[in-house]
Amino acid sequence: MVENVELAALVARGAEMVAPAMLQRLRLDFDPSLGMLGTLPLPRCCCTGSAEPVLNAAEAARAGGGTLHVSAQLLESDDGEALVLRFATR
Repeated sequence: MVENVELAALVARGAEMVAPAMLQRLRLDFDPSLGMLGTLPLPRCCCTGSAEPVLNAAEAARAGGGTLHVSAQLLESDDGEALVLRFATR
């Protein structure tokens, strides 16, 4: 099943699945690239895994805090387009 999704909303929805206590020390930083790509048709399986990178970053930031920077890029290939989401902690 495919659904149309805004990437920033997808990551924010993933963050909602993380315990609030874990998110207290983590700041989400959305790169403008997420908004520039607009709404994309994505398989539902991609949408359900959006919490894992946020959870991992929140766990890493637990001791001293930090920022999770999220960016996106569409890559062209012989098979069509591929979406690359990057999650980097700072």
